[in-house]
Amino acid sequence: MIVYKPRISRKAQSGTAILLIVLAFLILFYMLWLPPEERVRLLGEDVSTGPGVGHSVSGSVIFEEKIGRLDYLETDEITHSVPVFTIATRTDAVALKESPSIYIYNNAFSEESKTLTFGAIPDNTEHVLLSFVVKEGKGRLSIFFNDQLITEGMFTGSPDPIVLPSEYLEHENRLDFEVSGVGGEFWSTNKYLLEHVLVSADVTDRSNDFAQQNFVLSEPEYENLERIVVRFLPDCIEEEVSRIHVDINGKEIYTGLPDCGGLNTIEVDKSSVREGDNTVGFLSEKGSYKVEQLQITSKLNEPIPPVYYFTMLPNVLEQLAFDQRDLFLVMTFVDDLDWKRGTITLNGHSTTFNTKEGSHTWRINGVVKSGTNSLKIQPQVAGLDIATLQIIIG
Repeated sequence: MIVYKPRISRKAQSGTAILLIVLAFLILFYMLWLPPEERVRLLGEDVSTGPGVGHSVSGSVIFEEKIGRLDYLETDEITHSVPVFTIATRTDAVALKESPSIYIYNNAFSEESKTLTFGAIPDNTEHVLLSFVVKEGKGRLSIFFNDQLITEGMFTGSPDPIVLPSEYLEHENRLDFEVSGVGGEFWSTNKYLLEHVLVSADVTDRSNDFAQQNFVLSEPEYENLERIVVRFLPDCIEEEVSRIHVDINGKEIYTGLPDCGGLNTIEVDKSSVREGDNTVGFLSEKGSYKVEQLQITSKLNEPIPPVYYFTMLPNVLEQLAFDQRDLFLVMTFVDDLDWKRGTITLNGHSTTFNTKEGSHTWRINGVVKSGTNSLKIQPQVAGLDIATLQIIIG
């Protein structure tokens, strides 16, 4: 069998070679113009050569830092709102002691006095009065309140109530009734028969005069706290109330007569609060307050991210350039589940990351310098957990 082979001219062979050379140059220029991370991906390498995520880098570790949790605050203030509550005192006229009658006498042969006792809470009791009706009276009647003579004289009918001074009032009190002696009239008797004997007072019920509310400051909130602002609107009637006391964690921050129906503002410094649980308390001296729109606002300073430093020797950079090797910043997270977002700044050069991967890699040739280098990480999510930060020669 005869086989015929087609003949290829030298001119055709020359054209094919030129075409292959042109294609090779085009591919080469294309690869050179590609971004480094795309070039690495196409070549199938493990190392990310630009801001990237999830690529492993093997090589010599020249710097390593364990980071931990970095917190992020989205605003310059955080407000804690508290539900409406009421504080109130109630004052009523109360009978502290009642006796249907008291009989005392004094003559040349004998005498008899009487004592009444009653209890009171001095801080809650005012306008204490003694009243009685004289059914029979002769001589001078003396009345002692806790061993202090408060009145002495001759009484008839229904005398005006006698004031028992508040400065003598105690928790346990006594009233002593005595009548004067007869002197030279030894055959006579001085005596008093008192009926409807009553000790009364205005007593204030303070069982609901105080209310305490809780609020919580998180760790990043407290760490960046500048001051606390407390705002509240008291619903009250000015003629029926007295001063109000406000405290944080038991430390008084305000005492005065607030603006009923108006927004009241109090500012305190950071020392008044603590990280975690805190309390704010309101106390009414007199009257009823309905406390509305209570807000505790944390005014925050701008968060200052931690700064990390590492030293790069000049000969290391020179050797890297000579060997045409790369330098990488590798940030390893504690998980590959949640989104991690933030900004890394190295010597004033920044790159951002937004990934769910377990690590993030940044090629830092040209960014790192000889001598001291500074690096900071600014999270843009709450609770960014970073296991390690490494500088690796790839």
